[in-house]
Amino acid sequence: MVLGSSTTDHILDTAGKYDSVVFISGSSAVEKFSRYIPDLDSVRGDLTKITLNESDNIKNVRNYQKIVKVLIDRNVSSDSLVIALGCGEVLDLAGFVVSTYKGGMDYIPVPTTLLAQIGNSVSGLAGINFANHEDVICSRSTPSEIIIDSHYIRSQTNDEIRDGFVEMTRYGIVADHSIISMLMTAEDVRSFRESEGICKIIGKAMRIRAEEMSQQDGKRNVATEFGRIMGSVLGEIHRNRVTYGQYMSAGMLLEFFLAERSGISVKNQRDTLNSVLDRFGIKRSSLKDAGIDTIVKKLDERFPGESTPIRLLVPDEPGKSQRIEIGKDRIFSLMRSYTELYEFVPSQ
Repeated sequence: MVLGSSTTDHILDTAGKYDSVVFISGSSAVEKFSRYIPDLDSVRGDLTKITLNESDNIKNVRNYQKIVKVLIDRNVSSDSLVIALGCGEVLDLAGFVVSTYKGGMDYIPVPTTLLAQIGNSVSGLAGINFANHEDVICSRSTPSEIIIDSHYIRSQTNDEIRDGFVEMTRYGIVADHSIISMLMTAEDVRSFRESEGICKIIGKAMRIRAEEMSQQDGKRNVATEFGRIMGSVLGEIHRNRVTYGQYMSAGMLLEFFLAERSGISVKNQRDTLNSVLDRFGIKRSSLKDAGIDTIVKKLDERFPGESTPIRLLVPDEPGKSQRIEIGKDRIFSLMRSYTELYEFVPSQ
């Protein structure tokens, strides 16, 4: 992992060792960060540039096929290096290409959002969407290097940084409370963006994600699983109307509530989450707006069968978690109770 300021220049050192280099990037990232991207035309080997027009569904089979066709037409070998620069969706698509084209290629992700830096770049998995199902086609992708440049963070919008805050908070709640303490030293989004310790907290979050993904026992994926089921359902229903941070924070709070109603004491954890969300102005997406009936229907699709319970993994304290199971006959009433307690707006 190469982490710091102006580290994107490091890709020239690595790219110079290859006879063939493929540069995959998102169109908005190239436009926004052009001053930070080194001149790859100077590398000694053959250079193939692929620019993706970013959309809400860039990670699809069609774009995968287009990239593979370019690689075939350019006679790109498996000994080539692929460099991907952009948001998480760009990295996922590029990672899937890297892990499946001709048995695998060397790969360097250069994430340009905070969420991608602590998530997609170190997740170890690359997925594409199919038939309205997110990441349903997946493969394992292990980068040769990961380049994290703090310049990109300082150019992000507040909402983009808030998305990363929610992910960092999840890692802190699940595995290491010092991340929460580090986040809470910032007064607001702007002060975090300009802080000297930004690389330290990014590195800590990346290590937690990498360690979670490398575990082979039952503890694996706790950081990525908590809040994911309820959050992703809300994100699917609210598609393009709320941010990642908004639907994932709502997912974590809802899963905490379900854990409490299942007899697990998580109030301190829930209060910690709310404190971070409030401090940085992160809104929660609404269950009421999504529709409880619609949420239940989506959950039924993920857990098919009338007797199949909803299974969730919830942290009761940093480093420890518990698995809960909730019957489908109970989930509707619990979510209605949640909206009455936390989404009730008195009439004027």
